[in-house]
Amino acid sequence: MSKKSPLVVIAILLSIVASRALAQESVLSVWSFTEETRELIEHAPEGVLPSCRLRSIPAQDIEAALAEALKGNGDAPDVFTLEESHLRRFVESGDLLDLSAEASAIGSSMPKYLVDVASHGGTVYALSWLGTPGAFVYRRSLARRYLGSDDPAAVQAALADLPSFERAARRVRESSGGACALVSSTDEIMRLYVAARRSPWVVNGKLAVDPAMEAYLDAARAFAEASCFPGFPQWSEEWFSAMKGAVSTGDGSPVSVIGFVLPTWGVHYVIRPNCGETSGDWGVVAGPVPYFWGGYWLAARKGTSAPEAARSLIRFLVSDRDNLSWWVEKTGDCVSNMPVLAEQTASASDPLLAGQNSYAVFIDVMRRIDGTTRQATDSVIESAFAEAAKDYAEGRATREGALASFRAKVFETTGLR
Repeated sequence: MSKKSPLVVIAILLSIVASRALAQESVLSVWSFTEETRELIEHAPEGVLPSCRLRSIPAQDIEAALAEALKGNGDAPDVFTLEESHLRRFVESGDLLDLSAEASAIGSSMPKYLVDVASHGGTVYALSWLGTPGAFVYRRSLARRYLGSDDPAAVQAALADLPSFERAARRVRESSGGACALVSSTDEIMRLYVAARRSPWVVNGKLAVDPAMEAYLDAARAFAEASCFPGFPQWSEEWFSAMKGAVSTGDGSPVSVIGFVLPTWGVHYVIRPNCGETSGDWGVVAGPVPYFWGGYWLAARKGTSAPEAARSLIRFLVSDRDNLSWWVEKTGDCVSNMPVLAEQTASASDPLLAGQNSYAVFIDVMRRIDGTTRQATDSVIESAFAEAAKDYAEGRATREGALASFRAKVFETTGLR
């Protein structure tokens, strides 16, 4: 064995120390409220990802836990999962790592709205592996009777935009004599009007009411006056029962509901387990407005000691085609990779939907969603608007009074005028 010079030995030792330090730096602390993150990480080929130490945090606790950790109180994660309800709070916080280069590298394979909704001031701060485009999920037998056809193309034409949707709702009410409704409640369709906005709620630091929301206010009143909907709140027992068939209303008369405003996960995890014998009698169309509901994003802490490892992990989880294809096959979810979804349009067939391939519908919706109007204060403002609209629709307030009440509530909770 040849002797090595002291300098060579020192160089080798320094290399070993450096490698160990890098390995230690690359052990990422990952926080998530969903086991999906763990599954996607564990399914990756060995050696592809940096080492991860995963911590599961209940969904109801993750927002507060992250807020404390990112302030420097306690151990902070390197990478973490965010959901729609609190995504903008952290995107606008200044505490997240810049992922703009990763978004640029992924390019058009990820739907634009998923990037836009996680961007602030021209910088991308989070990326997603999951698309949650919305749709209108309808009973085919009821559509044939009251909309004239159960064919998705014909149903979509009848609900092509919000005015068409409003006309269809009145037509169903009139032609059925109140025995059938297009949807369960006015509250359920507010999401469509929110998605139709061209401007955000806050413009130049001031509260702004987009014309789409004024249209919702008027529609809510008109629907209430015409008794278009039975008023079953989303997630209520009656709402779920309407997926199985006619439901008795307050006066004892039965009413059937044609459809539900739900996203991708609504088909799999809401309609499918609750529809009973109506399985196979369902169809999916885009509906009047492209929207999304829910979703998961991955972000990294700005002060992480392993920024490149964090970026590498996120980039793989949101863009690796093999891993995401496996996830689609396993769950039926609508992932954020358009080429992977395109593969599904050639073969997927859902017995629940009478054999319809819903992926084609959801791909179309994802391409048209506008994610640029989202802001951190949306949930507070929209809750106040929904309350005011309900008061106006049910005659407890005038239109002007409802808007004044809305503005007062927003000022009370956010300080915005």
